[in-house]
Amino acid sequence: MADKKSPESTEEEADGGKSRLIIIVAMCVAIAGGGFMIGGRMSGGGAEEETAVATEDTVEPEPVIEVIVDLEAINVNLANGHYLRIAIALGLSEVPEAEGGHGGGDDGPPIEIAPASDLVLTTFSGRTIEDLETPEGRELARKDMLHGLENYYGESIIAVMFTEFVMQ
Repeated sequence: MADKKSPESTEEEADGGKSRLIIIVAMCVAIAGGGFMIGGRMSGGGAEEETAVATEDTVEPEPVIEVIVDLEAINVNLANGHYLRIAIALGLSEVPEAEGGHGGGDDGPPIEIAPASDLVLTTFSGRTIEDLETPEGRELARKDMLHGLENYYGESIIAVMFTEFVMQ
């Protein structure tokens, strides 16, 4: 048996299909626009001015390295009969004032380097190759050096850089 539809019902269904399509497209646009706005606010797009004002008061500028002092390479005994040849450079924000004036005079380094050399020996002596062969292990040793150097040079020491690092 054939499905009988009146010609009027097909026109109504066609108009209903068009209006339904328009509603669906409008809903998609509204959802996409809402997602765009919410995504922008969550990633910080909506509060740029407030954040800029708040961070200007609380963020201190990064210290700038003004002076770099190179230390000569030192051979250090590691654990289990291994050796480390290490040279470091100290990054200073300023030349620290020492008792009786600056460090080594006109022809010497601008700071007293004996404390830094001593700290290299005590920091690395007895460590294992396994401790120092990973980036994490070297970074831990660098932080130990920086913390120890702050006792000697105060806040003027801002970086410890390895310029030579050879293990055997």
